[in-house]
Amino acid sequence: MKIDDLARQLSAWLQDKGEESDVVISSRVRLARNLDGYSFVGRATDLDLENLMTSVCGTFAKLFDASKVTFVDFSNLPDDDALFLFERRLVNRDFLDSKRPRGLLFDNKERFSVMVNEEDHLRLQAIAPGLALETAYERVNSLDDRLESKLDYSFDDQYGYLTASPSNLGTGLRASVALHLPALVETGEMAKAFRGLQKLNFAISGLYGSDERAPGDMFLVNSQRSLGVSEEEIVEQLREIIPGVVNYERRARETLLSTNRRALLDRCRRALGVLHMAQTTTLEEATSFLSDIRLGLSLDLLDKTSIPSPDELLLLSQPANRSRRLGRDFEDEEDENASRAEFLSSNLPTEG
Repeated sequence: MKIDDLARQLSAWLQDKGEESDVVISSRVRLARNLDGYSFVGRATDLDLENLMTSVCGTFAKLFDASKVTFVDFSNLPDDDALFLFERRLVNRDFLDSKRPRGLLFDNKERFSVMVNEEDHLRLQAIAPGLALETAYERVNSLDDRLESKLDYSFDDQYGYLTASPSNLGTGLRASVALHLPALVETGEMAKAFRGLQKLNFAISGLYGSDERAPGDMFLVNSQRSLGVSEEEIVEQLREIIPGVVNYERRARETLLSTNRRALLDRCRRALGVLHMAQTTTLEEATSFLSDIRLGLSLDLLDKTSIPSPDELLLLSQPANRSRRLGRDFEDEEDENASRAEFLSSNLPTEG
């Protein structure tokens, strides 16, 4: 599959709403793995990393139908293509910025991906829509089992899977859930939620960065512990804590609705009106207004039958995804903002 072909489909985590989708955007499970016989990425030579990529790609060729899995070599990949894959959450920022030999393997429906030569030799991940940690775990665990049947992982009887970062020792598993928490931010309860999650040994950050005031009020709750617990326990611990956060957000939404329904309705309809009428829209503006529209849809303040998924609109508003859909590069930032505004205007109604 070519990158241009990928641009014409929706990522798997956007194709269905999933459980608790009014608050939970998606669930992700990652596994860190290293191969015996190779130095860790930070100590390996470029030749070592190139040889490792060749070995891993050969293994995939034996395990998967070549028409269903794609490999992308990042060594000479244009920046716009790399950004496109980042926007679709197939790679992370550190991987994007690295200059070492590295590559990405993913199934063509974007249900799983494998970063080769990120911090560890392999970073396996699966993303599913809504609160679906079990689905994401089953998918990535199945992939891990297939790879481990052909590859020799670095493993120690005492410390488990050996990883570049001590925090990933043991299972090498990190589970996370992306959440939309506008009401907790608006009511000033976000700091309390932060502290509560940290006490339970979970980390929380902005979905697209580490700021407490995240763009679009979208946050990522991550598991922290990897050593001394099983993979299933890590997934279950996060699965048990998320409903509490979801209910906390829902109560805050009801508080906003009961104390000042008119102001909340005005906020959501203004967001819809601005995006429909604007001639230029920055990504920051689009993220903020689509967040308000998402909130309005969840509270039945806007018409669900006439408004497309804000999550889908946000992905397609990202610069590289927008450019791919148009089939051309932007002349400058003004051209990008005008294109984004035209896209959102044509996909949103005048009234909610």
